[in-house]
Amino acid sequence: MKKRILILGPISDFGGREMMTNLLAHALKDNFQVKILSTIAMTKASAALINIDKNSWDTINYYLYRNNFILKLTALLTKTIFKREEPAYFFIKNKLVDKYFNFSALYYNTIHGHIKAADVIICSNEITGKWLEETLVISGKEDKPILIRITGKIKSIPDFILTLSKKNVQVLVHSKQNVDKLEPCLGLQVCHIDQTTPLETSLINLSIDENDVLTYGFLGRFSEEKGIKELLQAFAKNNKKLLLAGNGPLKKEVVEVSTKSKNIDYIGELVHSELYKLFNKIDVFIIPSFEEGGPLVGLEAMAAGKLIISTKVGAMPERLQQTGNDYWFSHDVPNSLQQAIEAVEELSSAQRLKIRDQVRKKYIEHNSFKSIQKKYLELVGELIKLE
Repeated sequence: MKKRILILGPISDFGGREMMTNLLAHALKDNFQVKILSTIAMTKASAALINIDKNSWDTINYYLYRNNFILKLTALLTKTIFKREEPAYFFIKNKLVDKYFNFSALYYNTIHGHIKAADVIICSNEITGKWLEETLVISGKEDKPILIRITGKIKSIPDFILTLSKKNVQVLVHSKQNVDKLEPCLGLQVCHIDQTTPLETSLINLSIDENDVLTYGFLGRFSEEKGIKELLQAFAKNNKKLLLAGNGPLKKEVVEVSTKSKNIDYIGELVHSELYKLFNKIDVFIIPSFEEGGPLVGLEAMAAGKLIISTKVGAMPERLQQTGNDYWFSHDVPNSLQQAIEAVEELSSAQRLKIRDQVRKKYIEHNSFKSIQKKYLELVGELIKLE
């Protein structure tokens, strides 16, 4: 009988964590029985569930909704009264029942039950994320080996990480920055495996060629930490062609600037399977983030064979080593983004094409699905031995 793997964490409908959850499930499903459990509201449209069997995933909300008549009834009433579009199980925690139910206890017991039924736990969460400490405690009580897949940038290490029993615990990170941050955790087994993208086939099939005038691109969340304001300011001054795709709290500002600027175009929010449409229109991809764990979009740009200008965030420095793609900037250094753009513009077309080819080759050699799958299977195999 196949060993049972539980992938647990705050998995929503779209994002890097969701894409990696999906890839991880597909990487393991031929060798193991895989179950995905989200600790937050998630729908069947989640990117984590692409080509995942309906019996191989659940959310705590949906689990409680199915197994408690009162929660189900009040959730349906809440959805109807407030005319909400989301599934009814999103509303199990409402004013009608909040005073009568201890939801923390319900969530804890649900997590406990799923961990008890599994052989190996993979917890995908930020190091300060909700339910991580409880998941570690439960896994320890049940003597279940656990892999903590840390997402996002590690800024500080909680006391429970420093003091936890290292037995049956391994930590997985995607960048050397996070490996270095975990150095104070003596005795903690830390594994460094980078990400991959499910879009690699469509991205690798894009031709590597250029227009006479370079077009730059940004794809992601429009928010402060992504550096979108600084990016818009730079291109409002330099008049270079910039295409933007995405959504987020600063979307209004993006739309306003793109409406006023002849050189800046907002092409909308693309579903993940359509990201190649942006990459097919640009020559240079820009990552202006202040902080990242990966980012996944950086790998997608590599697979697409784009020249990349980036801040030194997450795993990007090691990803681009030995590719000739050495175009970095810092928000702490005035005009450094413009200087990086000028350095790229000064390259000959042949030089840019050579770098782009090396960037794609680096992805294929180190970050292809086949390469990452092999590493995950080896790592989970080591965890199985700890049972």
